[in-house]
Amino acid sequence: MSGPFVMTITNRKGGVGKTTTVVNLAAAWQATGRRVLVLDLDAQGHASWGLGRKAVSRQEASIHRLFREEAAEGPMIVASRLPGLDLVPAERSFEERHSMVKRDLLAQWIRQVASKSAYEVVLIDTPPVLGTLMINALHAADMVLVPFVPHFLGLDGVQQLVRLADYLRSSAEETQQQGRLLLLPVMVDKRLKQHREVIDAVLNQFGRERVLLPGIRNNIRIAEAFGYAQSVLEYAPESSGAEDYRNLVNQLQAAGPAHEQGV
Repeated sequence: MSGPFVMTITNRKGGVGKTTTVVNLAAAWQATGRRVLVLDLDAQGHASWGLGRKAVSRQEASIHRLFREEAAEGPMIVASRLPGLDLVPAERSFEERHSMVKRDLLAQWIRQVASKSAYEVVLIDTPPVLGTLMINALHAADMVLVPFVPHFLGLDGVQQLVRLADYLRSSAEETQQQGRLLLLPVMVDKRLKQHREVIDAVLNQFGRERVLLPGIRNNIRIAEAFGYAQSVLEYAPESSGAEDYRNLVNQLQAAGPAHEQGV
């Protein structure tokens, strides 16, 4: 394998399980024996929290150091409590400003790390705002995953990300390949008519090949686990939430390019 499989998990709408998906996917992949690295680009630091760490101060080596021109040192990788699952934490209260940072800066850093380590999967949690950080995260990805709650209002966030990803793909240099975009319904309750209707609408608009079904079922154990800074696989390994994230890893491995790279 020439390098790690890089997945960006993103949605510009809050409350859609973006960071929860990052934490639980990381744990599910780690459980398969893969070496996993999580990059917490969201200054709220919730992915760091969910992996048993905290966002760090400006003086410490966060992932956001990449985007500070004055930073003398780069980000520092730290271990989570799960063996083989590492993290580069967020900088607490990082404020993104307009800059001329190249959109492939993060991709270059990941390649440098990959040349010195044996990470097989890199997961990137993004901030909700469109800017340098999100553009870098999308550009670095082999695959982009957009979690969404199947409410009618949730469709807007999905449509925004699909348009943005398609724009980046169309504007990329011929030698660059933009990551495949997949949609993941979360907090799904098929007893609710609205959930069924919204999922059908997403299938009709974007095509079956772009939607990961059945998605992640609504399960209180997922929220409880995050409250204790754990993945649901640690907190409630026999729950439907843990089962769904294990199944999601299997789907992603078959969806490529992870499958093509042997992840």
